[in-house]
Amino acid sequence: MSKFICFVTPKRKFYFGSESGQALMEVALLLPILLLLVLGTFDFGRVLFYKIATTNAAREGANFISRNPDDQTNCSGTPSICYQETIAVTMQEALSSGLTLIPTNIVVSDCCTTGSPVTVTISKSIGLMFEKVLILFKIVDGPIVIHSAAEMMVQ
Repeated sequence: MSKFICFVTPKRKFYFGSESGQALMEVALLLPILLLLVLGTFDFGRVLFYKIATTNAAREGANFISRNPDDQTNCSGTPSICYQETIAVTMQEALSSGLTLIPTNIVVSDCCTTGSPVTVTISKSIGLMFEKVLILFKIVDGPIVIHSAAEMMVQ
């Protein structure tokens, strides 16, 4: 009687090449996507902050002109200096939030009949922190223009 001894050997795994660069390749593929997400989040937060600041400034300007409808010095002769106090109040409110406006960013319209609405509109171009990177990936074309308006009844 003979004894047969059988050894069970584990299955061998066959690799079709080296996997030592796989992690590096995955990082190389995902890094641009992660970079865009992070940089885009920073810029989105800034744009949202400036949108809130311009809306608050427009609201403050509309509130001021609705309570002071006589802020119309030299409107017939020089329309560019019309509503100077309203524009100054609006610029001061924006400046308190860290946003610098110039008088040409602010438009006061439909003023100043008692009981009718007055509108203050602000348009501001905001440069992005990572604009060059976002332009490189064709996400934006350049600075973002923010428009905010507020309307109140003249008292």
